[in-house]
Amino acid sequence: MSRWRQPVRDQSDGRAVSEMLGRDCHIDRPACSEDCSLVVSAAEEAECTDPKGADVVIDRFETKSLQRARAVVAPDGSAVRPLCRITDSGSFAHFQLEPGEVAKAVSHATVQEIWYVVAGAGEMWRQQNGQEATVTLQPGVCLTIPLGTVFQFRAAEGNHPLEIVAATMPPWPVGSNDEARPESGPWRPELRRWPTGLP
Repeated sequence: MSRWRQPVRDQSDGRAVSEMLGRDCHIDRPACSEDCSLVVSAAEEAECTDPKGADVVIDRFETKSLQRARAVVAPDGSAVRPLCRITDSGSFAHFQLEPGEVAKAVSHATVQEIWYVVAGAGEMWRQQNGQEATVTLQPGVCLTIPLGTVFQFRAAEGNHPLEIVAATMPPWPVGSNDEARPESGPWRPELRRWPTGLP
């Protein structure tokens, strides 16, 4: 499936997209009265058909602030703040464990991830095709979680939470109950703040 990405603001943008693709491109948008503040979400898409008959999706550009992102509980028990995403390509999020917390071991059914540690300290255990390794997590460390890899991470004791940002490819399937599969890991999960609330 081909993907063409361009900022789409209103119906007039269809002309620019048509010129880019060399064919007509209709951009559907919901009707909006003058008093509506935001009818179209950041995930709104414009769909066309390329010369080979494949769908073409054009995402609107998006900007989000970590401070304003709502924290939810990830399947592994960590606090996650979903941020930006590009349809069918990838999504980005911020993960956090409080000092001393240990996430649940999981593997992913359809997505892969690249993680980057931005604050705190801890460890990450990964197992893939009969091989396993544990690495130290500290600011500046980048690691991958390929499809099907079993992993578990924990935050070191201390005064600072472990904070990680991650790109998920394709985007995390919101609403899926079976993307993160429970697995066995080296450590007993310990999530102290639940159910008292998210940070």
